[in-house]
Amino acid sequence: MTQTTLWLLPLVAGAILGLINAGRAGWRWSWGTMLQLGIVLIIGSLGLQIPKYDWLFAIVGWIFLLSFTVFARMQMMAMTQALGLLRTDKAVSSAKMLRLLMWGPPGVFWLDLIRMVDAYAKRDLGLADQIYDKWARTPLPKAIANSLDAYAMLGLLVNRDWHGVIQRYESAMARYKQDLEKQGAAPENAKDAKNKVRFPSQIAIPAVRAYNELGMTKESMEALELADLPSSGYARDSLDTIFLSYFALIGDCQTTNSVVDGMKLRKSSLPDFGRMYWQGRCQLSSGNVPEAIRYFEESLSKTPATDKTWRERTEVQLAHARMELQQASAQNPNAEQDSHAEIRAEASRIAREIMFRCTIVADVMGGKKNARAVNALVLIICAIFGVTYLPRLSNNESMYDIYLYTYAYGVLRDTVFQGEFWRLITYQFLHGGISHLVMNVVGLVWFGRYVENIYGPVRFLLIFLLSGVLSGVLQMALIPDLPVVGASGAVLGVFGAGAAATIRLKHILPPAVRTSELTWMGVMAVTQILFDQLVNYLFPSGNAGSTEAVRIAAYAHLGGMLSGFFLGWLMPIRRFISGGVIQMRTAQFPEILLPGQSSGDQASQTSIKTDVRDDVK
Repeated sequence: MTQTTLWLLPLVAGAILGLINAGRAGWRWSWGTMLQLGIVLIIGSLGLQIPKYDWLFAIVGWIFLLSFTVFARMQMMAMTQALGLLRTDKAVSSAKMLRLLMWGPPGVFWLDLIRMVDAYAKRDLGLADQIYDKWARTPLPKAIANSLDAYAMLGLLVNRDWHGVIQRYESAMARYKQDLEKQGAAPENAKDAKNKVRFPSQIAIPAVRAYNELGMTKESMEALELADLPSSGYARDSLDTIFLSYFALIGDCQTTNSVVDGMKLRKSSLPDFGRMYWQGRCQLSSGNVPEAIRYFEESLSKTPATDKTWRERTEVQLAHARMELQQASAQNPNAEQDSHAEIRAEASRIAREIMFRCTIVADVMGGKKNARAVNALVLIICAIFGVTYLPRLSNNESMYDIYLYTYAYGVLRDTVFQGEFWRLITYQFLHGGISHLVMNVVGLVWFGRYVENIYGPVRFLLIFLLSGVLSGVLQMALIPDLPVVGASGAVLGVFGAGAAATIRLKHILPPAVRTSELTWMGVMAVTQILFDQLVNYLFPSGNAGSTEAVRIAAYAHLGGMLSGFFLGWLMPIRRFISGGVIQMRTAQFPEILLPGQSSGDQASQTSIKTDVRDDVK
């Protein structure tokens, strides 16, 4: 078996698994996806049958697969980000590109949804309703059925039709309660419903905004609780936008300004003029009209002429603020606003607690953006590969000797039990080829950022090195006659530690998040074990005699996963306080406790402040 085979086999396996998964949604919906995966399967199979050109089939197959998956996902993210910035024309462009990568009904569906939002933004309600009705009559897979209503509500939000949003939300809620009644679990209220079966968060969130725009703070608070944001997996940018608008519309300017500060530090995609708009809305909601006018005017000065939607909404609010300023001298303080002060204070408290938990979950699951230990390992591994393996390609005899000596004294072999213990470390930093190196580096970055974020850089490095050592010991104990190189045992140890950490973080991660993460981790672990055994069964000699012959150290992989899991179970976990909460000033959260703490516990408050100081360092 060659290095190229190691790229073709997962290509074929991935296509087969993808076809099985796509088939669950039905042929009529998934025929385009199944056609794409069928092409990938054919390319991978031909590569296995034509060894002379296997490298070409591997390259073409992976380009196809990445285009249909990763690149399509990138276009989806670009589309979503453009909608968040109210740039519907840009969102339509991204949706058209997505249509090229996503064949069949799914591509048409997403393009139509973006066109529907764009039609709402341009006040073309007839076209928007036509698109909605088209898909409302079409049977949709359960996984995306709620997206139709969610995007329709988004379009209504852009069109500032608050009553239309609430009408769709209440209709969805009525259907939701009917479904629960059929299951014998009818809730008494929205909050109780959340504890039975999760209501679609993408439908609840637009309602949060619409209720607040109409001054219905209590109803907005209930919709926010029903959305169950900590379990919904929203990215940090999306969470920032949701909470920024929420606090602004209920007039909590202190928290609004803190959210804005956090967004600036994280370089949020929402531009300055967007943040200033919401700060102006907050000042207007709290009754500070002159300051609201200042924010709106500054926002307008920074808004590009091309962002017509932003300019229009800001001009509307500026005109409203100037009108209020003219009327303020002839009126008493807003008695209605004072009567809602208690409700708004409670809404702010609940929202800050939800935001606190959301930011912790997002920071845990998002991994370290600047994972220094991971980056250092990647740099060291690549540098060692360049110094030790690449000289093999040189015609210079002395350079080739470097390759021979480093691999002769660095490879893991049975002499490790005769006192050559350094091999348990050195073999982790040697690789059998560029493809071998790439696989391990990708795995290290993918899993490592998550694990370093949870355990910290020092414990992460210990997990990596000790997993590599223990995986090597198991491999040599069971198959001592097979020399081994590569960081895969250590990388799978990092993966195992990540699984252990996910189980242990039950007081931080919501059940839905933990279940989702552990499910895909379990599937990946089983797939890795079966793949290793299958490859070694199909290629028992590893194509001996070939200069590129390889054989998978299956027991090193298994040992790495098991040792990493137990190390991850034993190693102390960092005490998590979100970076976003640090930026939002801990003093603003005196009533919020970490999961598992009781109210009135002074030690818990000290713990929060101590964690913040630790994280700042």
